[in-house]
Amino acid sequence: MQTFKKQDLIDSTASATGMSKVQSKIVVDTIVSTIIEALERGDSVAIQNFGSFNVKQRNARTGVNPATGQKIKIPARKTVTFKASSQLKTGVNNGGVKKKIKK
Repeated sequence: MQTFKKQDLIDSTASATGMSKVQSKIVVDTIVSTIIEALERGDSVAIQNFGSFNVKQRNARTGVNPATGQKIKIPARKTVTFKASSQLKTGVNNGGVKKKIKK
């Protein structure tokens, strides 16, 4: 299994759109920062045919340190969740469906 990195996304965007890699990097960075800013505000982000990102509150709880067995307090915090769309799940399970990007 291979890891698809941010640079791969930039290269793919440049190839699919005909933009330069510098322009593609700006587009990818803008999309990522827009998603982060929305999540920081507590908003949900839904991307059609991909999935949705949500912020959830986790309550404080008591846990156990596995090394010592000692009980510890785990503070409340927010976490980001991702739920894949049905189209993404179908594509992953059926080998994928490539769609052409219209220029």
